[in-house]
Order: sequence, then structure tokens, then C-alpha cells
Amino acid sequence: MSQQPHDEQNGRPMPPTYGSGAQSPYGSQPGGSQPYGSQPGAQSYGAQPGGAQPYGAGAQPPYGSGPQQPYGSAPQQPYGAQPGQPYGASPYAQQPGRPAVIPGQPLPENAYGEGSAIFWQPTDSERQAAMWTHIGAIFISWLMPLIMFLVKKDESAFVREHARQSLNAQIMNTIAIIALTVIVTIIAVLTLGIGGLLTPLIYAPWVFYTILEIIAAVKANKGEGYRFMLAPDMVK
Repeated sequence: MSQQPHDEQNGRPMPPTYGSGAQSPYGSQPGGSQPYGSQPGAQSYGAQPGGAQPYGAGAQPPYGSGPQQPYGSAPQQPYGAQPGQPYGASPYAQQPGRPAVIPGQPLPENAYGEGSAIFWQPTDSERQAAMWTHIGAIFISWLMPLIMFLVKKDESAFVREHARQSLNAQIMNTIAIIALTVIVTIIAVLTLGIGGLLTPLIYAPWVFYTILEIIAAVKANKGEGYRFMLAPDMVK
């Protein structure tokens, strides 16, 4: 019979030692079992058997990452643009073989002078309209090119350019005539009428620009562009 160990100092028996045997600690199952609530061989929550992706991470792409266009980005052309025409392009460039002229932008050098008919390629009606613009400017000054500019500016780049050049020339012609009239009048007053001999100088600008209008009319009839001398681009 084994005796219970005693405390040598107090003489009382010592309590037995627990946990030193072969039993597992409290709450643990023999054989390396799973913790409480877990079953053998079970997958983690949300995971599919066979190596599938967790919940929400399937093979389908996330919402909105498909080939559809983003909301509000329809493939329509910008407002005012024609199908197949870049945004901001000139309406004159819609016809095949016609120059891509943008109003307000400077024209290349080959748009004026000899051989410029290849650049413009105007029709017979456009040539006639441009020619009569210059002829009318000889008789009614800036009024004729102004009318043609307003009427044809969105229809024909060729007529628009000839009307614009003639309009700038006639505006300059009017300014020069007014300035010479004032100068000659002042000289005539200061010289007690002797300066009146300079009166023919008042018509010099009209003669000069009339010659240029005739040249421009010939160029227009040939389908070529013409740039007036001494005519700043006041109208673009």
C-alpha cells in the first residue's frame, strides 16, 4: 500500500498531482481531432470544393469591366459633326477632292497665283460667282463683296475667299479715299485754292484697286486664287 506524500515542514499530506498522466488536457480530443465546431475535412466558409474561388471571386469579371461603353459615353459624333468627319473640320472638306479650308485659318501659298486651280478645283458656277464679285466691286465698292461673302461663306470656300479679299481691298480703298479727301481739302484751304489742283489724287486709290479687281476677276474665272496688295486681313 502506497503512502500519500507529506509536507515535511507542516506534517500535512500533500495533494495528488494532476495532468502528469497520459490523459490529454481538458477540451482536447484524442487522435488530433478538430477544434470544437469544425468537422473533419470541411472547407473554410465561402470556399468551394475542388479549389474553387471564395464567394464573390468567381470566373466572371467584376461588374462594369465588360466590353460595354461607360455610362454616358455613346459612340455618337460630337454635336454638329458629320459621320466620318473629325471634330472641328471644315464643311468644305466633306466633298471628295475639295480643299480642307477652315474659316479664319491662313491658307497655304499654293492657294494663290498660277496653278492654284489645282488646290481649289472650283465648279463653273463658283468661278462665275467669284468673277462677278470683283466686277460688282468696281461699281458699288464694298457692298458687292460683302453680299457675296455673307451668302456664300458657308457654301463655297473659293467664292468666300475671293469675296473676302475683295471686301478687304474695298474697305482699304474707302479709307484711302476719305483720307486723301481730307488732306487735299486742308491743303486747298491753306493755299487759298491752289491745293485744289491735287484733287485728282483722290481718285488714285479707286484706279489702283480697280486694276486689282480686274486682275482678280480674271483669276477667278480661271479658277485660281488671288491675294490683293495693300489689303490687310481686316475680314477673316
